[in-house]
Amino acid sequence: MSDSSGSWVVRLMRALFGQFHYQPPDWLPRFGRAADDHVNKHPGCYAFAIVVTAAMFLIVPQVRQYIDAHRPRPVVQTEVRQAKGVLSMPGVTPIIKDKLQPQPIIVKFNVSVARLDAVGKAATGATLAPTHEGSRKWNTDKVLVFTPTKDWPAAQEFTVKLDPAQLPKEVALKESSWSGKTPALQVSLTSSEFEIDPRDPSLQNVVVGFTSSHPLDKARIEQLVSLEVVGGSKIFDWKGQKPDALFSVTEGKFQREFWIRTARIQVPEKEDFVKVTLHKELLSTLGGSSLAADVTSKVRVPDVDSGFKISDANTEILKTEDGEPEQFLFINTEGYVTTDNLVKHLGVWQEPEGFTIKDARGKDVSPAVNDVTADVLRKYAPVLLKPVELELSDDHPATTRHAFKFLAEKQGRLFVRITKGVEALGGFRLGQEFRSFEDTPDFPKEVQLLGKG
Repeated sequence: MSDSSGSWVVRLMRALFGQFHYQPPDWLPRFGRAADDHVNKHPGCYAFAIVVTAAMFLIVPQVRQYIDAHRPRPVVQTEVRQAKGVLSMPGVTPIIKDKLQPQPIIVKFNVSVARLDAVGKAATGATLAPTHEGSRKWNTDKVLVFTPTKDWPAAQEFTVKLDPAQLPKEVALKESSWSGKTPALQVSLTSSEFEIDPRDPSLQNVVVGFTSSHPLDKARIEQLVSLEVVGGSKIFDWKGQKPDALFSVTEGKFQREFWIRTARIQVPEKEDFVKVTLHKELLSTLGGSSLAADVTSKVRVPDVDSGFKISDANTEILKTEDGEPEQFLFINTEGYVTTDNLVKHLGVWQEPEGFTIKDARGKDVSPAVNDVTADVLRKYAPVLLKPVELELSDDHPATTRHAFKFLAEKQGRLFVRITKGVEALGGFRLGQEFRSFEDTPDFPKEVQLLGKG
């Protein structure tokens, strides 16, 4: 370095480390001159050495790369998983807490299929045909789920396809597509009856109720319902006038509940039947296939003498508001009748305790209801009945249950008889006499303490 150098770096170095002077050894210049003389005398050798060195720089990396590529390596064995999927189709959509809950289409595999980082995410490579609104994802590495956002059509075939290229290489699918059908449209009858309006017993109809597995269109139902009076009676010609429509359709919840109500019925002279048919061309509003067969209900329309019946009679002990036990007789009817009209034909007698009659073989037996003749009845004690009015509502101003108080302190069966001809509401009358034996209810054996303190 020259002291006269203007470089600030040099000045800085001097300030930090001081000034250095280098003096080479004596042999170094002699060696340099000898080497230079040798090169000049043998230029070819040195040229060859330079070429060989350059060639080595080019060839050696290639040789090393070849050796590295062909050297023995440990073999990694990968197990191939044979995957088999099982398709599960949804059932009829349930209604939970007044809300439709469409069920998913599910494919379950016997081994792990999806990549672990795909679990819980949209399933790439999975398709559903025909398309249906919803989402598809891997719930687990073994479960593929198609969740719908709307209900499934009826009896529709769907095909699930899975692209093997989207799965790990070690997964081998035995099959990559699965097909199945959704539930078919089904209609189930819930009621089929001849109905008498308790507010106006002269208003009588046939009512058929049904439920559907899929939503239905009310207007389409009206087009596909037909009525037939089997015996040909003109029961719908009320007072000689034909109705504007033979029936009406009432819709319930979720387009899955319906009732078919006929026009007002005139009581026929002879009982007949109304056949109500819902034809198989009916489709769900969701699409898919129609009904497999017609749905038919056959309802009896009673005549004057068969539209009112006595169902049964029974006795009970009931306590009054004051806690006093009392004996009651209840008469249950099919159809409506006023208590006053019923009382005109009702009689109750108490049979003497241990009373018997002779049967055809001469043995002493207790009489059956049809064994009570006028002679036998004269041996029975009449029982006084007191009608009890039951509480009625505005919707049901008439009743099919009638109550009577009585008092029978002795033991012995009660013979109950209601003679035919009872005038019931709606133009009916009792066509057959009713008879039954009922037990005399025993008063409870109680001790009641009265007093204060």
